Amino acid sequence: MPGESTSQIITLNLSYHRKMRVWLGELPPVKYPVLDSLERTIKARISQIYNRKSAAVEMFIPKAARAIYGLLGAEFQPELSQELLVKVAVSGTATARLVAD
Repeated sequence: MPGESTSQIITLNLSYHRKMRVWLGELPPVKYPVLDSLERTIKARISQIYNRKSAAVEMFIPKAARAIYGLLGAEFQPELSQELLVKVAVSGTATARLVAD
């Protein structure tokens, strides 16, 4: 049906026991404490995209007795405006690691 978004979750098992997951069309069901945030508004053209878009990438990299973890997600909500609002939230430690599921 036109305008309907489909979602996918792609899991990649990489070399050296590294793992990655990619969400397309949805965000992972995770909650984390926000320690800091940044918000900026920039000028933009009115979007030709009319549906909400979202994606996320999660990466787990084991390094000897520790691991490096990162989760980055984004959501685009079209508005009839010539401004783009960008909000970035930062958390501390990986309190909700998802890759190891």
